[in-house]
Amino acid sequence: MAIEAGGHKVGLHLEDSRSFSTFLAEKVKLEQHIGQPIFSLSKHGSGQKKYGLRHHAPYEPEKYVSWAEQTGIQLILGNLEDPTVEPVVRSGPVVFYPAAFWLEPPWRNMEVFNIDWLIDRAKHKDVVVLLHPENIIHDAELLSEFLHLVESCEVKAEI
Repeated sequence: MAIEAGGHKVGLHLEDSRSFSTFLAEKVKLEQHIGQPIFSLSKHGSGQKKYGLRHHAPYEPEKYVSWAEQTGIQLILGNLEDPTVEPVVRSGPVVFYPAAFWLEPPWRNMEVFNIDWLIDRAKHKDVVVLLHPENIIHDAELLSEFLHLVESCEVKAEI
């Protein structure tokens, strides 16, 4: 499988976070489909709007941390919009990044958190970048920023 051959790890972008059992059903279904355990977890939506049939809007990160600890997930990527928030190392192997650098302008302070800020910050700290590929494809300015970011990246050791 190309995922294994490339040394990639897969994460679950959780939609139905109503309960542990709905989370577990999504996790197991994805693991069965890809044939390997899920490495990371992120939550669809930031707590305000319902975005799909099974989407549960509330954003409850402590619940997701507990679920990760119970199921062997090692990394949680949060939806907060301040990329200066430091990661939290939990008991065991779980690392939780509460916030991300949102590439799309509506969710970031463009004056403070521009692409050059991100590139400079990433030289010293890991930064989660949250983006929606469909939005980048349809916005020339976002695409330009994204390409500038990618061209500035250096390869780092595995997590």
